Amino acid sequence: MKVLIWQEREDDYDKVYELVRAAFVSAEHTNHDEQNLVVRLRNSSVFFPELSLRAEVAGEIVG
Repeated sequence: MKVLIWQEREDDYDKVYELVRAAFVSAEHTNHDEQNLVVRLRNSSVFFPELSLRAEVAGEIVG
C-alpha cells in the first residue's frame, strides 16, 4: 500500500471534516466536536496551511 502525504487543499476540507467526524463517532471519551475543532483551527490567526497535511491511499483521503 502506497501512502501519499500532501498539503491539504481547501477542496479537501469537506472530506477531512467527515473523516474526522467518523473517526470519533464511537469514541468513548469525546464530546463529538473534533471535526469542528479542525475548522476552528483552520480559521484561527495562527493557522499555517503549509503544516496542514493529509494522507491519501489509492486516490482516497484517509488521514
